[in-house]
Amino acid sequence: MKDKLLKILFFIFISSVLIANIFAKDKTFSQNENRVLEELPKFSFFSLKNGDFTKKFEAYCKDQFIMKDALVGARSRLDYALGKREFNGVYIGTDKNYYEKYIYDEKKTDKFIKYINDIDVKDKYIAICPDKGEVYKEKLPKGATFSDETVVLNRYKNEIKGNYIDLYKLMMDHKEEYIFYKSDHHWREGAYLAYKDIALAMGLDEMNTIEKITCENFRGSLDSKSSYYNSALDEILFYLPKNYDEIKVKGDDKDIKVLNKDEFKNKDKYKALFSGNYGLVEISGNEASSKTLLIIKDSFANAVASLFTNDFKTIYMIDKRFFNQNINDFVHEKEIDTCLVLGSVNGLN
Repeated sequence: MKDKLLKILFFIFISSVLIANIFAKDKTFSQNENRVLEELPKFSFFSLKNGDFTKKFEAYCKDQFIMKDALVGARSRLDYALGKREFNGVYIGTDKNYYEKYIYDEKKTDKFIKYINDIDVKDKYIAICPDKGEVYKEKLPKGATFSDETVVLNRYKNEIKGNYIDLYKLMMDHKEEYIFYKSDHHWREGAYLAYKDIALAMGLDEMNTIEKITCENFRGSLDSKSSYYNSALDEILFYLPKNYDEIKVKGDDKDIKVLNKDEFKNKDKYKALFSGNYGLVEISGNEASSKTLLIIKDSFANAVASLFTNDFKTIYMIDKRFFNQNINDFVHEKEIDTCLVLGSVNGLN
């Protein structure tokens, strides 16, 4: 009798889930995974024959399954209870914070060094931050694979022609502070500490009209990437010029803002800075200045760039992953005299 009742209950559960999936409205974006979801593919006999329709339909069903996030999260938490500590390239540390795996790639490093050395500017500054897993290596789980980032940082210091700013020492000196987010790979207080060291190295006066922007209940990109969905909540902290809302910014030729507060409603709240990443961002600064700054960046630079608006007439940020122009053609066209390489080891390499 018990077996029969269990079978009936299981059948009702499965049927309910199937019916719910049939009538549920399709989602276009996953906040947890931070990506666009598959849409129902258009049917054609040709796409059915060559297998495209079947593949896309399978991906659509996986993406749109009504209990997907709950089931994936439950599976990850079960794996954690059984001793697993790595999820999709993310380690859950002994402090329960999230750390992204880093594997040194010599060829990529060679290519990056050449790219930076080839940039034709008068003054060049290199400010590359170690990743959170390097700063807190003692917090990584036993057996974690994480390359020694001091190897690549020393290569940058010795092989890139320019003024090297030691952010490794800076982060290590302040590691007891809240310099990185718990659930995200980006720097928090570390961004402002880095800005001060960079300004000093470049001979600039620190900006003294700064506003602190905060936002509660942040679960970052590593929470999403891990599919564990159980990180500690962070507090967003951005240091911005007090006039940040008046600064004119273009991202790939469209008008954007230094801070888009609408993104605070979403999971990826760090994206509020410049609304994410673009191949080219142009920031209008101090009209009285004759200097132009080029920042070769990853998303770490988004938390720092606007603090230079008092010192430069124009700031250009280039993310070389999305920038297709010849870099020196651009440098010569814009008459750029100063270049700052700003980002993280994992993000730039």
